[in-house]
Amino acid sequence: MRHGIGDGEVFYDLVQNFFAWTKDDYIRQIKHYPVTDEVRRAYHYSSAGFAFLEKAFEILENKTTKQILHDELFEPLGMVNSNTIDEARFDDNYALGYQPGSNGTLIKVTGNFVSRSSGMIGGYGMASTADDLAKYLRFVLRGGVLEDGETVHVNRDLIEDALSPQMFYPNPYGGYTVADGYSMRPAAPFTSHTYAYGLASWHRYYRGFQLVQHTGSHFSDTLMTYHPDLKIGIYAGLNGPYERVSWTVETIVHEYILDILLDLPNYLNQTTVCAFPAPWGEPVDIPTFTAIPEDVASTLPLEKYTGVFGRAAYGCMNMTLNRTDDDTEVLQFSMSEARMFAYPKEGQAHEFWLKGVDDMYHLWYTGPYSIKFTESNGLINELIYQGLEFERM
Repeated sequence: MRHGIGDGEVFYDLVQNFFAWTKDDYIRQIKHYPVTDEVRRAYHYSSAGFAFLEKAFEILENKTTKQILHDELFEPLGMVNSNTIDEARFDDNYALGYQPGSNGTLIKVTGNFVSRSSGMIGGYGMASTADDLAKYLRFVLRGGVLEDGETVHVNRDLIEDALSPQMFYPNPYGGYTVADGYSMRPAAPFTSHTYAYGLASWHRYYRGFQLVQHTGSHFSDTLMTYHPDLKIGIYAGLNGPYERVSWTVETIVHEYILDILLDLPNYLNQTTVCAFPAPWGEPVDIPTFTAIPEDVASTLPLEKYTGVFGRAAYGCMNMTLNRTDDDTEVLQFSMSEARMFAYPKEGQAHEFWLKGVDDMYHLWYTGPYSIKFTESNGLINELIYQGLEFERM
Protein backbone atom coordinates (compact mmCIF):
# COMPACT_ATOMS: atom_id res chain seq x y z
CA MET A 1 0.00 0.00 0.00
CA ARG A 2 2.57 2.52 1.12
CA HIS A 3 5.01 2.27 -1.74
CA GLY A 4 2.24 2.88 -4.26
CA ILE A 5 0.83 6.13 -2.88
CA GLY A 6 3.02 8.21 -5.18
CA ASP A 7 5.05 10.54 -2.97
CA GLY A 8 8.78 10.00 -2.78
CA GLU A 9 10.90 9.61 0.35
CA VAL A 10 12.99 12.76 0.75
CA PHE A 11 14.43 12.38 4.24
CA TYR A 12 15.81 8.87 3.98
CA ASP A 13 18.91 8.15 6.05
CA LEU A 14 19.32 11.63 7.50
CA VAL A 15 21.93 10.87 10.18
CA GLN A 16 20.32 7.48 10.87
CA ASN A 17 16.98 9.30 11.07
CA PHE A 18 15.17 6.09 11.98
CA PHE A 19 17.13 6.25 15.24
CA ALA A 20 17.10 10.01 15.74
CA TRP A 21 13.43 10.69 15.10
CA THR A 22 10.17 9.46 16.61
CA LYS A 23 7.20 8.13 14.67
CA ASP A 24 5.38 11.39 15.31
CA ASP A 25 8.29 13.19 13.62
CA TYR A 26 7.90 10.93 10.60
CA ILE A 27 4.16 11.50 10.40
CA ARG A 28 4.52 15.29 10.55
CA GLN A 29 6.93 15.15 7.62
CA ILE A 30 4.45 13.54 5.21
CA LYS A 31 3.00 16.94 4.30
CA HIS A 32 6.42 18.00 2.98
CA TYR A 33 6.74 15.07 0.56
CA PRO A 34 6.37 15.85 -3.15
CA VAL A 35 3.69 13.93 -5.07
CA THR A 36 5.40 12.56 -8.16
CA ASP A 37 3.07 9.82 -9.44
CA GLU A 38 -0.55 8.76 -9.44
CA VAL A 39 -1.60 6.24 -6.81
CA ARG A 40 -0.41 2.69 -7.59
CA ARG A 41 1.39 3.81 -10.74
CA ALA A 42 4.95 3.69 -9.45
CA TYR A 43 7.09 2.38 -6.61
CA HIS A 44 8.42 4.89 -4.06
CA TYR A 45 10.04 3.53 -0.93
CA SER A 46 9.02 5.44 2.19
CA SER A 47 9.62 4.49 5.80
CA ALA A 48 7.82 7.65 6.89
CA GLY A 49 4.81 6.52 4.87
CA PHE A 50 4.72 3.27 6.83
CA ALA A 51 4.54 5.23 10.08
CA PHE A 52 1.76 7.37 8.62
CA LEU A 53 -0.37 4.40 7.55
CA GLU A 54 0.39 2.58 10.79
CA LYS A 55 -1.05 5.49 12.78
CA ALA A 56 -4.16 5.55 10.58
CA PHE A 57 -4.56 1.79 11.08
CA GLU A 58 -4.27 2.17 14.87
CA ILE A 59 -6.99 4.82 14.85
CA LEU A 60 -9.30 2.61 12.77
CA GLU A 61 -8.72 -0.45 14.97
CA ASN A 62 -8.56 1.47 18.27
CA LYS A 63 -5.48 -0.61 19.12
CA THR A 64 -1.75 -0.11 18.99
CA THR A 65 0.20 -1.97 16.32
CA LYS A 66 1.84 -3.92 19.12
CA GLN A 67 -1.56 -5.10 20.37
CA ILE A 68 -2.68 -5.99 16.86
CA LEU A 69 0.42 -8.13 16.23
CA HIS A 70 -0.05 -9.99 19.52
CA ASP A 71 -3.82 -10.46 19.15
CA GLU A 72 -3.99 -11.25 15.43
CA LEU A 73 -0.66 -12.91 14.69
CA PHE A 74 1.52 -14.18 17.52
CA GLU A 75 -1.16 -15.74 19.74
CA PRO A 76 -3.46 -17.36 17.11
CA LEU A 77 -0.51 -18.83 15.20
CA GLY A 78 1.25 -20.05 18.34
CA MET A 79 4.31 -17.90 17.66
CA VAL A 80 5.41 -18.14 21.29
CA ASN A 81 8.97 -16.94 20.66
CA SER A 82 8.03 -13.84 18.66
CA ASN A 83 7.63 -10.28 19.84
CA THR A 84 7.80 -6.70 18.68
CA ILE A 85 11.38 -5.51 18.42
CA ASP A 86 11.15 -3.13 21.39
CA GLU A 87 10.07 -6.03 23.62
CA ALA A 88 12.75 -8.44 22.46
CA ARG A 89 15.15 -9.95 25.00
CA PHE A 90 18.62 -9.00 23.77
CA ASP A 91 20.44 -11.84 25.51
CA ASP A 92 23.24 -14.07 24.24
CA ASN A 93 20.76 -16.04 22.11
CA TYR A 94 19.65 -12.99 20.12
CA ALA A 95 21.29 -12.70 16.70
CA LEU A 96 22.13 -9.01 16.63
CA GLY A 97 23.33 -7.51 13.38
CA TYR A 98 26.99 -6.84 12.73
CA GLN A 99 28.77 -3.95 11.07
CA PRO A 100 32.34 -3.61 9.79
CA GLY A 101 34.99 -3.06 12.43
CA SER A 102 38.63 -2.12 12.03
CA ASN A 103 41.18 -4.46 10.45
CA GLY A 104 38.57 -6.77 8.97
CA THR A 105 36.73 -7.40 12.24
CA LEU A 106 32.98 -7.23 12.86
CA ILE A 107 31.26 -5.34 15.67
CA LYS A 108 27.75 -5.86 17.03
CA VAL A 109 25.07 -3.23 16.67
CA THR A 110 23.66 -2.51 20.13
CA GLY A 111 20.28 -3.90 21.14
CA ASN A 112 19.04 -0.42 21.98
CA PHE A 113 19.90 0.85 18.51
CA VAL A 114 18.18 -2.10 16.83
CA SER A 115 15.16 -1.81 19.12
CA ARG A 116 14.57 1.88 18.57
CA SER A 117 15.43 2.13 14.91
CA SER A 118 13.79 -1.09 13.70
CA GLY A 119 10.45 0.10 15.01
CA MET A 120 10.68 3.14 12.75
CA ILE A 121 11.26 1.48 9.40
CA GLY A 122 8.83 -0.29 7.12
CA GLY A 123 7.52 -3.53 8.54
CA TYR A 124 7.46 -2.17 12.10
CA GLY A 125 10.21 -4.44 13.44
CA MET A 126 9.68 -7.95 14.75
CA ALA A 127 11.94 -10.36 16.63
CA SER A 128 11.28 -14.02 15.92
CA THR A 129 12.76 -17.48 15.42
CA ALA A 130 12.98 -19.85 12.47
CA ASP A 131 10.35 -22.14 14.03
CA ASP A 132 7.86 -19.31 14.50
CA LEU A 133 8.42 -17.99 11.01
CA ALA A 134 7.81 -21.49 9.65
CA LYS A 135 4.41 -21.36 11.37
CA TYR A 136 3.73 -18.07 9.63
CA LEU A 137 4.80 -19.43 6.22
CA ARG A 138 2.52 -22.46 6.61
CA PHE A 139 -0.36 -20.22 7.71
CA VAL A 140 -0.05 -18.09 4.57
CA LEU A 141 0.30 -21.12 2.28
CA ARG A 142 -2.82 -22.68 3.87
CA GLY A 143 -4.76 -19.59 2.84
CA GLY A 144 -5.34 -18.21 6.33
CA VAL A 145 -6.18 -21.50 8.08
CA LEU A 146 -4.60 -22.21 11.49
CA GLU A 147 -2.45 -25.24 12.40
CA ASP A 148 -5.50 -27.39 13.23
CA GLY A 149 -6.35 -27.34 9.53
CA GLU A 150 -9.93 -26.20 10.18
CA THR A 151 -10.05 -22.79 11.85
CA VAL A 152 -10.16 -19.96 9.32
CA HIS A 153 -8.35 -17.02 10.91
CA VAL A 154 -8.03 -14.83 7.80
CA ASN A 155 -10.29 -14.96 4.76
CA ARG A 156 -8.61 -16.77 1.86
CA ASP A 157 -9.44 -13.88 -0.49
CA LEU A 158 -7.37 -11.54 1.67
CA ILE A 159 -4.42 -13.94 1.59
CA GLU A 160 -4.68 -14.18 -2.19
CA ASP A 161 -4.75 -10.37 -2.43
CA ALA A 162 -1.65 -10.20 -0.23
CA LEU A 163 0.14 -12.56 -2.63
CA SER A 164 -0.98 -10.72 -5.77
CA PRO A 165 0.94 -8.04 -7.70
CA GLN A 166 -0.26 -4.48 -7.22
CA MET A 167 1.93 -2.46 -9.59
CA PHE A 168 4.06 -3.51 -12.54
CA TYR A 169 7.58 -2.38 -13.34
CA PRO A 170 8.82 -1.12 -16.69
CA ASN A 171 11.50 -3.24 -18.29
CA PRO A 172 14.16 -2.68 -17.09
CA TYR A 173 12.85 -1.44 -13.75
CA GLY A 174 14.34 1.95 -12.86
CA GLY A 175 17.09 1.54 -15.44
CA TYR A 176 18.86 -1.16 -13.45
CA THR A 177 18.40 -4.75 -12.42
CA VAL A 178 16.72 -5.57 -9.13
CA ALA A 179 16.66 -8.16 -6.38
CA ASP A 180 19.31 -10.66 -7.43
CA GLY A 181 21.07 -8.47 -9.97
CA TYR A 182 20.39 -10.93 -12.80
CA SER A 183 17.17 -9.60 -14.27
CA MET A 184 18.42 -8.23 -17.58
CA ARG A 185 21.85 -9.81 -18.13
CA PRO A 186 21.93 -13.32 -16.67
CA ALA A 187 24.99 -13.90 -14.53
CA ALA A 188 24.10 -17.51 -13.78
CA PRO A 189 22.81 -20.45 -15.87
CA PHE A 190 19.28 -19.82 -14.58
CA THR A 191 17.95 -16.41 -13.73
CA SER A 192 14.94 -14.79 -12.14
CA HIS A 193 13.08 -11.73 -13.32
CA THR A 194 11.27 -9.23 -11.09
CA TYR A 195 8.21 -7.83 -12.82
CA ALA A 196 5.91 -6.39 -10.13
CA TYR A 197 5.52 -5.19 -6.56
CA GLY A 198 2.71 -6.29 -4.26
CA LEU A 199 1.84 -5.74 -0.61
CA ALA A 200 5.40 -5.54 0.76
CA SER A 201 6.47 -8.23 -1.69
CA TRP A 202 8.44 -8.68 -4.89
CA HIS A 203 6.80 -10.74 -7.65
CA ARG A 204 9.18 -12.69 -9.80
CA TYR A 205 9.54 -15.55 -12.26
CA TYR A 206 12.14 -18.24 -11.77
CA ARG A 207 12.48 -21.00 -14.39
CA GLY A 208 8.85 -20.53 -15.35
CA PHE A 209 7.53 -20.53 -11.77
CA GLN A 210 5.91 -17.52 -10.13
CA LEU A 211 7.45 -16.52 -6.81
CA VAL A 212 6.41 -14.01 -4.16
CA GLN A 213 9.25 -12.71 -1.98
CA HIS A 214 9.37 -10.47 1.08
CA THR A 215 12.69 -8.97 2.07
CA GLY A 216 13.91 -7.22 5.18
CA SER A 217 17.16 -5.35 5.71
CA HIS A 218 18.27 -3.49 8.79
CA PHE A 219 21.88 -4.25 9.72
CA SER A 220 21.06 -7.74 8.51
CA ASP A 221 19.09 -9.32 5.71
CA THR A 222 16.11 -11.68 5.65
CA LEU A 223 14.17 -13.25 2.82
CA MET A 224 10.84 -15.09 2.61
CA THR A 225 9.96 -16.89 -0.61
CA TYR A 226 6.50 -18.25 -1.43
CA HIS A 227 5.60 -20.55 -4.27
CA PRO A 228 1.81 -20.30 -3.75
CA ASP A 229 0.81 -22.81 -6.44
CA LEU A 230 2.99 -25.60 -5.04
CA LYS A 231 2.58 -24.60 -1.35
CA ILE A 232 6.31 -24.07 -0.86
CA GLY A 233 7.67 -21.52 1.60
CA ILE A 234 11.31 -20.75 2.44
CA TYR A 235 12.84 -18.41 5.03
CA ALA A 236 16.48 -17.48 5.55
CA GLY A 237 18.23 -14.79 7.56
CA LEU A 238 21.71 -13.29 7.69
CA ASN A 239 23.01 -11.05 10.45
CA GLY A 240 26.22 -9.89 8.84
CA PRO A 241 26.74 -6.42 7.36
CA TYR A 242 23.94 -5.73 4.92
CA GLU A 243 25.13 -5.05 1.41
CA ARG A 244 23.48 -5.69 -1.94
CA VAL A 245 25.45 -8.93 -2.15
CA SER A 246 23.52 -10.26 0.89
CA TRP A 247 20.29 -10.07 -1.06
CA THR A 248 21.96 -11.79 -3.98
CA VAL A 249 23.33 -14.63 -1.86
CA GLU A 250 20.02 -15.27 -0.11
CA THR A 251 18.16 -15.26 -3.41
CA ILE A 252 20.58 -17.78 -4.92
CA VAL A 253 20.31 -19.99 -1.82
CA HIS A 254 16.51 -19.91 -2.05
CA GLU A 255 16.65 -20.80 -5.73
CA TYR A 256 18.99 -23.69 -4.92
CA ILE A 257 16.49 -24.98 -2.33
CA LEU A 258 13.68 -24.61 -4.87
CA ASP A 259 15.67 -26.66 -7.38
CA ILE A 260 15.98 -29.46 -4.82
CA LEU A 261 12.30 -29.34 -3.80
CA LEU A 262 11.15 -29.24 -7.43
CA ASP A 263 13.61 -31.97 -8.46
CA LEU A 264 15.27 -29.69 -11.02
CA PRO A 265 18.95 -29.72 -12.01
CA ASN A 266 20.83 -27.05 -10.09
CA TYR A 267 24.02 -25.22 -10.93
CA LEU A 268 25.38 -24.84 -7.39
CA ASN A 269 27.54 -27.72 -6.22
CA GLN A 270 30.59 -28.25 -4.04
CA THR A 271 32.79 -26.71 -6.71
CA THR A 272 30.75 -23.77 -7.97
CA VAL A 273 29.47 -22.64 -4.59
CA CYS A 274 33.02 -21.96 -3.38
CA ALA A 275 33.68 -19.67 -6.34
CA PHE A 276 30.29 -17.93 -6.43
CA PRO A 277 29.47 -15.68 -8.29
CA ALA A 278 32.20 -16.84 -10.70
CA PRO A 279 32.24 -18.08 -13.41
CA TRP A 280 28.94 -16.39 -14.27
CA GLY A 281 29.09 -13.10 -12.38
CA GLU A 282 31.61 -10.35 -11.75
CA PRO A 283 33.83 -10.70 -8.66
CA VAL A 284 32.45 -9.04 -5.54
CA ASP A 285 34.69 -6.28 -4.21
CA ILE A 286 35.21 -6.26 -0.46
CA PRO A 287 34.78 -2.68 0.78
CA THR A 288 37.57 -1.02 2.72
CA PHE A 289 37.10 1.33 5.66
CA THR A 290 39.23 4.18 6.97
CA ALA A 291 39.01 5.35 10.56
CA ILE A 292 38.04 8.98 11.07
CA PRO A 293 41.18 10.95 12.04
CA GLU A 294 40.85 12.72 15.38
CA ASP A 295 43.97 14.90 15.35
CA VAL A 296 43.13 17.41 12.60
CA ALA A 297 42.83 21.04 13.74
CA SER A 298 39.67 22.99 12.91
CA THR A 299 39.80 26.19 10.83
CA LEU A 300 38.08 28.20 13.56
CA PRO A 301 37.95 27.54 17.31
CA LEU A 302 35.43 24.76 17.97
CA GLU A 303 33.12 27.02 19.96
CA LYS A 304 32.49 29.04 16.78
CA TYR A 305 30.63 26.04 15.32
CA THR A 306 28.30 25.55 18.29
CA GLY A 307 24.62 26.45 18.21
CA VAL A 308 21.25 25.21 16.99
CA PHE A 309 20.64 24.85 13.26
CA GLY A 310 17.19 24.15 11.85
CA ARG A 311 15.24 23.52 8.67
CA ALA A 312 11.51 23.15 8.10
CA ALA A 313 10.37 19.50 8.17
CA TYR A 314 13.75 18.26 9.37
CA GLY A 315 13.88 19.78 12.83
CA CYS A 316 16.95 21.02 14.66
CA MET A 317 20.55 19.89 14.81
CA ASN A 318 22.44 20.84 17.95
CA MET A 319 26.17 21.49 17.94
CA THR A 320 27.77 21.66 21.39
CA LEU A 321 31.15 21.09 23.02
CA ASN A 322 31.93 17.86 24.86
CA ARG A 323 34.97 15.91 26.00
CA THR A 324 36.15 12.45 24.95
CA ASP A 325 37.15 9.66 27.33
CA ASP A 326 40.74 10.92 27.24
CA ASP A 327 39.52 14.44 28.16
CA THR A 328 40.00 15.98 24.71
CA GLU A 329 37.60 18.75 23.74
CA VAL A 330 35.41 17.78 20.80
CA LEU A 331 32.52 19.23 18.80
CA GLN A 332 29.36 17.18 19.31
CA PHE A 333 26.42 16.78 16.95
CA SER A 334 23.07 15.68 18.39
CA MET A 335 19.56 15.22 17.07
CA SER A 336 17.03 13.62 19.39
CA GLU A 337 18.74 10.41 20.59
CA ALA A 338 21.41 10.47 17.89
CA ARG A 339 24.82 11.62 19.16
CA MET A 340 28.02 11.88 17.14
CA PHE A 341 31.38 13.57 17.54
CA ALA A 342 32.43 15.93 14.73
CA TYR A 343 36.10 15.80 13.68
CA PRO A 344 37.62 18.26 11.16
CA LYS A 345 38.48 16.98 7.69
CA GLU A 346 42.07 17.29 6.52
CA GLY A 347 42.54 20.22 4.13
CA GLN A 348 38.83 21.13 3.92
CA ALA A 349 37.88 24.27 5.80
CA HIS A 350 34.78 24.10 8.01
CA GLU A 351 34.05 20.46 7.09
CA PHE A 352 33.74 17.65 9.65
CA TRP A 353 33.37 13.87 9.69
CA LEU A 354 30.65 12.57 12.03
CA LYS A 355 31.69 9.66 14.25
CA GLY A 356 29.01 7.76 16.14
CA VAL A 357 29.15 7.37 19.92
CA ASP A 358 27.07 5.38 22.41
CA ASP A 359 24.49 3.34 20.45
CA MET A 360 25.89 4.67 17.16
CA TYR A 361 29.45 3.55 17.87
CA HIS A 362 29.47 1.31 14.79
CA LEU A 363 29.76 4.44 12.60
CA TRP A 364 33.49 4.86 13.16
CA TYR A 365 34.78 5.26 9.60
CA THR A 366 34.90 7.99 6.95
CA GLY A 367 32.20 8.14 4.33
CA PRO A 368 28.68 7.72 5.72
CA TYR A 369 28.15 11.06 7.45
CA SER A 370 29.75 14.47 7.34
CA ILE A 371 28.73 18.11 7.69
CA LYS A 372 30.10 21.46 6.65
CA PHE A 373 29.50 25.04 7.70
CA THR A 374 29.36 28.31 5.78
CA GLU A 375 31.41 31.15 7.24
CA SER A 376 31.35 34.91 6.72
CA ASN A 377 33.70 37.33 8.48
CA GLY A 378 34.61 34.72 11.05
CA LEU A 379 30.99 33.85 11.88
CA ILE A 380 29.21 30.55 11.15
CA ASN A 381 25.81 31.14 9.56
CA GLU A 382 24.55 27.73 8.50
CA LEU A 383 25.18 24.00 8.63
CA ILE A 384 24.98 21.95 5.44
CA TYR A 385 24.21 18.23 5.46
CA GLN A 386 23.73 16.17 2.29
CA GLY A 387 23.28 19.40 0.35
CA LEU A 388 20.55 20.65 2.70
CA GLU A 389 20.99 24.01 4.41
CA PHE A 390 20.19 24.31 8.11
CA GLU A 391 20.03 27.93 9.26
CA ARG A 392 21.35 29.09 12.61
CA MET A 393 18.40 29.53 14.96
